Amino acid sequence: MTKIQIKHFELLFNLMLMGAKDNYVKIKTADLAAKLGKSQQAASIYLITLEREGLIERQSSRDGTVVKITQSGLDQLVTVYLLLRNELEESPTSIVLEGSLFSGMGEGAYYMSLPGYKEQFLKKIGFEPFPGTLNLKIDLRHIMEREKLEQYKHLGIKIEGFSDGTRTYGALWCFHCLIESIRGAVVLIERTHYDISVIEVISPVNFRKELNLKDGDNIKLTIFI
Repeated sequence: MTKIQIKHFELLFNLMLMGAKDNYVKIKTADLAAKLGKSQQAASIYLITLEREGLIERQSSRDGTVVKITQSGLDQLVTVYLLLRNELEESPTSIVLEGSLFSGMGEGAYYMSLPGYKEQFLKKIGFEPFPGTLNLKIDLRHIMEREKLEQYKHLGIKIEGFSDGTRTYGALWCFHCLIESIRGAVVLIERTHYDISVIEVISPVNFRKELNLKDGDNIKLTIFI
């Protein structure tokens, strides 16, 4: 989702405070309307809209309606958090890189689909990645920043290596990132055939489709340390 709608964020934020991040919670539209400063009808329409857009799930129970924020809804909240963090911190702990998009050899789709990685991604960075990686060839003027990121690797979120009984897969480290306003994570892989001039990015969505990207396009990437 490339555009963050304030009304969506306000409602998602209030639902999160009510406990809907991890569990289904009972919702009374009158109470929600009071929190939002809107009419009860407006609150009902907002809930319907968020459900239609896949940002929340609603179920009927004996006591009324229960609601839970979906992974897509959580992604919107995290995106707003990352944007605010980058803009408001006096010394932003972020690195900005630019590079050109290129197609890899298809290995990313295979590795990102392995259960041993997928389960850790969901638990540790908060999303299950779209199969494949976005590959960027870093501009020469940003190579020093790319090398700096490698030095910060120990500060990243570690995804442990594992064995499936036949083959052993190496560890990797992740850093939250944004391309435009879409959330993702930079992946630093322990065993890779790419050199320091390449960086790989994962996301819960298909970056190419969401941003209408093609090989050769210049991409600006903000990475949070």
